Amino acid sequence: LTTWFGEGRVLRFAVRFQAPVWPGDALVAACQGLTETEAGTAELDLTLSRGAGDVVLSGTARVRLEARIRTDRD
Repeated sequence: LTTWFGEGRVLRFAVRFQAPVWPGDALVAACQGLTETEAGTAELDLTLSRGAGDVVLSGTARVRLEARIRTDRD
């Protein structure tokens, strides 16, 4: 989250593991939704998936937005 939104911008972070994760697992983090809330913040739906797309962790976060959100293309 700090890579995408910047240091000090994560206001709330809550996750729940849905399956074990083992050394050597290839994991992919994703933001499935971004909903702007009160002025300058957004609610996120997060997932962490392994290999064939099995979701091993899901959660939510609230972040303080800035003028530009970083992407993996930056």
